[in-house]
Amino acid sequence: VVSGQARAVVVATGTSTVVGSIAVRLSSIDADMPLKQDITYLTRIILLTVIIASIAIFIIGIVRGISTEDMFKTAVAIAVSAIPEGLPVVVTLVLATGVSRMSERNVLVKRLQAVEALGQAGVIAVDKTGTITRNQMMVSAVYTDGTFFEVSGNGYEPKGVVLVVGQIIEPLNHPELIISAHAGLLTATGRIAYSETKKEWDRTSGDPTEAALITFAGKLGFDKDRLERENPKLLEIPFESRLRFHASINMIKNLPVLSIAGAPEVILSHIGEVWKDGKASRRERKDEEELSLALKKLSSQGLRVLAIAANFHGLHSIKPDALPQLCFLAFVGIADVIRPEVFEAVESTKRAGMKVVMITGDRADTAEAIGRKVGIFSDGDAVIEGKDLEMLSVAELSGRIGSVTIFARVSPEHKLKIIEAYHARGETIAMTGDGVNDALSLAAADLGVAMGKIGTEVAKEAADIVLLDDNFGSIAAAVEEGRNIYRTIQKVLLYLLSTSVGEILAIT
Repeated sequence: VVSGQARAVVVATGTSTVVGSIAVRLSSIDADMPLKQDITYLTRIILLTVIIASIAIFIIGIVRGISTEDMFKTAVAIAVSAIPEGLPVVVTLVLATGVSRMSERNVLVKRLQAVEALGQAGVIAVDKTGTITRNQMMVSAVYTDGTFFEVSGNGYEPKGVVLVVGQIIEPLNHPELIISAHAGLLTATGRIAYSETKKEWDRTSGDPTEAALITFAGKLGFDKDRLERENPKLLEIPFESRLRFHASINMIKNLPVLSIAGAPEVILSHIGEVWKDGKASRRERKDEEELSLALKKLSSQGLRVLAIAANFHGLHSIKPDALPQLCFLAFVGIADVIRPEVFEAVESTKRAGMKVVMITGDRADTAEAIGRKVGIFSDGDAVIEGKDLEMLSVAELSGRIGSVTIFARVSPEHKLKIIEAYHARGETIAMTGDGVNDALSLAAADLGVAMGKIGTEVAKEAADIVLLDDNFGSIAAAVEEGRNIYRTIQKVLLYLLSTSVGEILAIT
């Protein structure tokens, strides 16, 4: 993409492309801000009231014997005077000062009414990765050959120790750990490097989850470039949300070996062997039970779990939709550090009377553990997975969504359905997003909130508010500001309308 030589075949242009089709759908979405809807409704009420009052005064005057000409002039004057012509100016000033204050809190407001809209939102749907968490993945646990290993460290820094039951061990004495790290590294793409500006190790390219695999392998002494020079790559199938795995075939000791890392449910469905005692052994019934328990244990700790597997039978190629029989190597538990400000932000948002729901691509038990930790999920709440969303109609989902606080294994396409379900309940919803596929849901939500750091330009363009620091605490600050703006507009309306009513009563 960025260097070298290649031949590209153009298969579609403009609106026929995937991004183009999103643009077409974006143009067809018409979602007014709640404030705009409220002022439109209020304007109609004021207009209707003034017309009725003017007609009533005209009729009363005629009945009392005043001339038609005088009463017509009086009715017109009443209509002109009673309509609060200062309302648009005052509302604009109130919103503009609110936008100015929000810019000091790292919130870029693209539409004036957006800040007030967030104050009215009854539901705030937030992405887990990057908003609730820092999007700095780190391998903190590994399960392989019946043993749980703990891994210490800090973010992407390739330094740390490996422990078993609290005791530091020498990784080189555990070949099952080495082969798992080896396979994971071969499937990982990306770069980590020390940032002089941030004064910390940072991901310069690639997926955060795969960067965590690179860091883990670095702690065991592996180098990505050197490993690939020694084991040339024959084939690669990059990760994509539909497949949910990343595979690579490398020539290792003159034998093609398939290494694969991905979602546990995808990998486990193709497992025919398990790595035990230094060799691939045929999978048995008890192996399935042990793997199921290990997966549940890691997920319950709030870790994102990847399964790592391999095929040692000399395959030179594979098809993405037809994986061969695999040998299970390890479960890797990846932790994403929770932002420290999230706990207070969630609490203050809930105190303001808003419901916070979490949307994630993680497993349900992993999402539930994190949701419980930050205060989003509590006893009695429900979790809905993507596969359930696909089977439910919008009407059925709107009936169940009241008790749901976590949406797990959700793809960007599911977000639009979630918004429609909340709208069917009469709820005002704010939603966060960062990817191209999030653009539709950001535009359809009453208030779209895009991430400033990790967000794509398409997402930022579709959103109403951009969080410059990707900080959920900024959303809580915007809620507070929105509530203040709403109260200020109410006071202004009370003042303007009370003087108009006073005029009408005095003339009457």
